[in-house]
Amino acid sequence: MLGGIVLSLAASPPVANRLGLEPFYFVNRHVLFLIPAIAVMLVTSFLPRRHLRRVALAVFIVSLILVAATLVFGAEVKGARRWIVIAGVNIQPRNSSSPPL
Repeated sequence: MLGGIVLSLAASPPVANRLGLEPFYFVNRHVLFLIPAIAVMLVTSFLPRRHLRRVALAVFIVSLILVAATLVFGAEVKGARRWIVIAGVNIQPRNSSSPPL
């Protein structure tokens, strides 16, 4: 997580300037999303195995539904539907068995 912040500090100001945004726009967004990520990490680390398996199954099922929903409701960009907007946040649902992009 710290490495991501350091890399964002190094790479994002020129991109933000090119897009007409404040220099640390992407760094601020990165830190903003780290806060709930750390909370989820801490909560799941305290779950017993039985509950962890149930949560993993539920997350897997939801991810499959989101992948299918992307085909129907996803925004088309350059002929591909990869992103879905939920509550104003663009997410890219992926099945955990799919290869990384």
